[in-house]
Amino acid sequence: MRWKNWPYWVRGGMIFAVLTGVLYSIAKWAYATEWFCPLSWTTFCRSLDTPIYYLIPPQFKILLTLFSWGSNGNFTYSILIVLMINYFLIGGVIGWIYGKIRNRSTQSAIGY
Repeated sequence: MRWKNWPYWVRGGMIFAVLTGVLYSIAKWAYATEWFCPLSWTTFCRSLDTPIYYLIPPQFKILLTLFSWGSNGNFTYSILIVLMINYFLIGGVIGWIYGKIRNRSTQSAIGY
């Protein structure tokens, strides 16, 4: 199935998830190399994960921490996975709404 044949909710979800992954990776790289850091790393991460942080049940947060606990205590990958799922859902809802609006306008244009 080609990109233009995908439903709008899948397109929106994929766009948001990929964009989140790319921006998060760039920010992580910029922080690690100390190349460019206008905000502190903590502030940037909080700005991305604050909407979902309060929606995750405490049991799931514990599982995420145990799942990704590394030798240095860093759980960046679990944060990235949760962020991508979160923004996939947000993009999916936006794409679904866009598809509903677009289908309504095409139906009214053909006189249905």
